[in-house]
Amino acid sequence: MKFFYQLKVKDEKLNEWQHVWTDIGEAIDKKTLIENLKKDLSAEIMEKISRKTTKQVDYRIFAGELTEYWENHWCSVRTCKVCSNPYTILQTKQMGGYSNHDVCSGDCRKITRRAEDFGAYAESYVNQDYKPCIYRITNKLTGMVYIGQTVQCFTLRWYQHFFQGGDSKFHQAVKISKPDDWIFEVIEVLETKIKKDIDSREMHWINHHDSINNGYNTAQFKMVDKKEDESK
Repeated sequence: MKFFYQLKVKDEKLNEWQHVWTDIGEAIDKKTLIENLKKDLSAEIMEKISRKTTKQVDYRIFAGELTEYWENHWCSVRTCKVCSNPYTILQTKQMGGYSNHDVCSGDCRKITRRAEDFGAYAESYVNQDYKPCIYRITNKLTGMVYIGQTVQCFTLRWYQHFFQGGDSKFHQAVKISKPDDWIFEVIEVLETKIKKDIDSREMHWINHHDSINNGYNTAQFKMVDKKEDESK
């Protein structure tokens, strides 16, 4: 039989049992599992502990039969939403555990937490009235640029590119770099809020920097932009 188990040690200051290890083991029954762990760890392990327990206990164990559902939960291979590395939830528990099961490590969790914190901070800007602007993002290592437009707070747009990117040529470059590899600049603030006029100024700067042929903008935008101009 397969068993899912957790080992905990006593924190005397907090007077509670703290998790130190999670794993899956096999034995004919739970009692045999515990006896095998005692031998492997050369430690005193108990499942039920009360105030009447007098012996020194190294680990308290919580164990249960591993059902198909929970084996799938703990052992299915997932893909980290930050670094794209494969992992299982069981592995994250063995490395300390994370409240977010979408990531493979503490470092990736820090990245998602920063994104969440920034997103919450940025919500206060969403409904404010900002002037549209054209921005330029330059890769300091290659000199290549990306030109974009936004009617939001420009710092929010900067955040979105790095934490909510897609599969475009620009976002593929972002994924293999660090935020400090880039320079973000607002190059024009517009008085108009007419979409056609904003698109026109964006295309002006795209052509100025030749950022479709020698940057991160795509030819698709130019084609769509042209059709929109013809239809308005």
